[in-house]
Parts: sequence; structure tokens; C-alpha cells
Amino acid sequence: MYTKKQAFPLPFIGEYVPRGLAEFKLHHEFKYIDDDDPSKNVTVPVYDPKLKFLTDGGSIPPIAYLVIGSPWRGKYVEATIIHDWECFLAKTLEERKAADKKFYKMLGILGVSHWKKRAMYRGVRMGAWWNKKKILAKGKTD
Repeated sequence: MYTKKQAFPLPFIGEYVPRGLAEFKLHHEFKYIDDDDPSKNVTVPVYDPKLKFLTDGGSIPPIAYLVIGSPWRGKYVEATIIHDWECFLAKTLEERKAADKKFYKMLGILGVSHWKKRAMYRGVRMGAWWNKKKILAKGKTD
């Protein structure tokens, strides 16, 4: 398994966007390199006003901050940026599930504890279920 520096070779450099949530737009590419399968590598591009992709880090409800941590503090931040991008692109439930599985793997690379990885994975799977209609609608409109 890759180290954090091998899997995430570029630093996250972004700008805060004051819109209610703590959202950021990227000023530089951000990458994830998969050690098992190069086809699963991910590059998040620099902010493009046409795409309007913003990352909110971990979509962690405030009630869980004491247990999991806040959206932008913790070992998991790099994984949340890649996961946000893959969810932004997902047009099918299968693509979303693949993004969630990759998120779980990235949490392990980043050294997130087993119980926290499981809790965060369950959280993103619940998010997929909650946003099922929105995910399916993206697949129909493109």
C-alpha cells in the first residue's frame, strides 16, 4: 500500500468560498494515485467557473464533530476532496458506490483508525442513499 505522499503527491491549495458552508475552490490540481490500479487514479482540476465544483471537505454533521472531527481537520481531508470530486462526477449508483469504496481505501492510506473509517464509510453510503434521486437525475440529463 502506498504512503500518504505517494498516494497524494500534490498539496491541497484552495481558496475559501463564503457561502454558508466551509467550501473551497482549488487553485492547483489535486491528485490521488492508486497503487493497485492506475485506471483508478484521480485528478481534481483547478476551479473552473463552468463546472462550479467546490469541495466542503468532510460532509460531517456538527453533532458528529466530537467523535469524527470537523470537515477540514483530521487525517481524512485529502480523501474527502477526492471523494467530493468523484461524487460530483458520478452519474450512476454504481459510480457513487465505487467512489465510496475508494474513499474507504484512501482513509486507510491516510492512517484513519479502523472504527472511524467504518463510521465515515457508513456516512457516505447513507449520503448516497439520501441523494439517490439526484445521482440518477444527473445520469439522465447528460
